[in-house]
Amino acid sequence: KGVSNRLLDEVSANSSNGIITTDEEIKFFNIIKTILGLSNKFKNADLERINYRDYKSFFTILVDDNQRKSVAYLKYKSKKPYLVINGEEILLSDVSVIEITKHKAKIIDSAISNL
Repeated sequence: KGVSNRLLDEVSANSSNGIITTDEEIKFFNIIKTILGLSNKFKNADLERINYRDYKSFFTILVDDNQRKSVAYLKYKSKKPYLVINGEEILLSDVSVIEITKHKAKIIDSAISNL
């Protein structure tokens, strides 16, 4: 390998800082984004503004990639998943469409308030 390839490998290996985005977190993001996309209160242009950020202790869904505009986040306590919306922690039996959709209204309201 050339020097530049080795340097790129090193940078990409160090850039995650030990943060690994899991399949479950991506699933969480996709479920939230689908809930918002199916809502008649949400425009497609607004949907483009929804993204995520992964941290060591939680995974957050944001508007405009702005930490102050959190729609919802997923965190684990004692290996149990919690959906957190506006500071309210909701224990989930698992990260699934059925479990998360139960909180659809709160998720949509949270997203709209951050647009």
